Amino acid sequence: MGLLRFNKPDIFAWDEGLFALRAKGILQFNNWWDQTKFSPGGLYSSTYPPLNSWMIAISIKFFGENEFSVRLFTSLCAILFLFIFYRLSLRFLSPKYAIISCILLSTTILWNTYIRQGMADIPLLTFIILSLFSIIK
Repeated sequence: MGLLRFNKPDIFAWDEGLFALRAKGILQFNNWWDQTKFSPGGLYSSTYPPLNSWMIAISIKFFGENEFSVRLFTSLCAILFLFIFYRLSLRFLSPKYAIISCILLSTTILWNTYIRQGMADIPLLTFIILSLFSIIK
């Protein structure tokens, strides 16, 4: 449900915009490691791991500068998260309840808000649940 219209509304000014600006800087200056020199105020470049910005930059390179490119990686991570969440739920629940748990998660307001923003929250959660799944497996 939340993936429908994930290219709307406009890019949010704070985290999402900073990730988009960082990705644009990566492509414009071909500097994949440190964008502090051309960031507004030099505040954000070194605070987050670079994977999210790298993926946004690659997406922008293929699909152009738009909301879709900025939010694609987060949405792909959301799909992966739901798949891993289902597999993890199967370790504790019957298949019927594992599907219900995924449906319940995917219909929450917070989930649907964050999977449509090009921020690091959903990718981070995806790697956390992937680590948890790997440990349990």
